[in-house]
Formats: sequence, structure tokens, C-alpha cells
Amino acid sequence: MPDMWLVVVSPSDDPVRLAEVLKMPSDAKVIVLVTKMDTIEWSEEVFEEKVFEESKFVPNATYIPCSGFSGDNFVDLSPKSPWYARRFESTGGSTPEHGTLLAAIDQMSGYS
Repeated sequence: MPDMWLVVVSPSDDPVRLAEVLKMPSDAKVIVLVTKMDTIEWSEEVFEEKVFEESKFVPNATYIPCSGFSGDNFVDLSPKSPWYARRFESTGGSTPEHGTLLAAIDQMSGYS
């Protein structure tokens, strides 16, 4: 089974350092949590900019906007990020947890 990595970044962090990415096996499954979204009022634009920056270093990762303070998008989709929840409506995600950290871990570990 490939390694699973959980990378936590905030919108104001520099992109993942190349030295850290080089330590990742090429078949690693990666989840990037963009945390502290509550500090930027859940801005879709800022999230997309962060995904664009990080995807240069970690192209095949799953990106999830979240708030560690309130737990948004950890277990259930947050009503604070309707723009993110809409992505799963069009891809068949019909359960409240689809697109969350828990769902991503389950999917990557083979439990879903």
C-alpha cells in the first residue's frame, strides 16, 4: 500500500518546500488541508490560488479547505464553503461527508 501523507498549510504559508516533497514517494497518496479558511472568510478565490501554488509541487493531491478551530469540512461539509460543496453535487457526492477529510482518508485507505 502506498504511503499516505497529510500536509497542512494555511493560505498565508509559502508553497510546500521542494525538499519536503522530494521525501514523498512518487506513489504517495496526499491530502493537503488548507486550514485557517475562517481567517479569510472562506474565500474561494484565495483557496484556488493556494491550490494552484501547491499543485506545482504536489500535483495529484486532494485539496480540502478547512478550519481546525471549528472543524469545518473534517467530518461534514461546511455550510461556510458552499462553493466547495457544489463540486461534489456534480460528481455524484450525495452524502454530507463527501469531500471531507474523513471521506478522503477513508477513500485513500480503501475503507470507502
